[in-house]
Amino acid sequence: MSDTTTILRSVGIAKDATFQTICKIAQDEESILGPIVGIGHGPLMGADGKSTSEEVTVLTMDMAQAPPEKAVILRMCIGSTAPTVGGATLIGTGHCYVTGQLIALAVFRPT
Repeated sequence: MSDTTTILRSVGIAKDATFQTICKIAQDEESILGPIVGIGHGPLMGADGKSTSEEVTVLTMDMAQAPPEKAVILRMCIGSTAPTVGGATLIGTGHCYVTGQLIALAVFRPT
């Protein structure tokens, strides 16, 4: 039996954020909370823990892991296909809001 603990925390990013802003927030949050393990979109959670009708981009971090040494790389996908990034491993893809439009993004970890 393995002892793998996962503590997930989601970070919401406003729908109107630019791609550059999303990349900066992803890198900043990883340096504090731990590595990104998922990306997508969903409802904004209110302070009371209930979801609102507002949709946001959602980054999911694993707080049980130490912050990564190398900054995450985000790239826009062509259709739903992730591009290739040399020297990096694909973590995952998800549809995110970029300047108000749902666009597929890919998350990579440099090796």
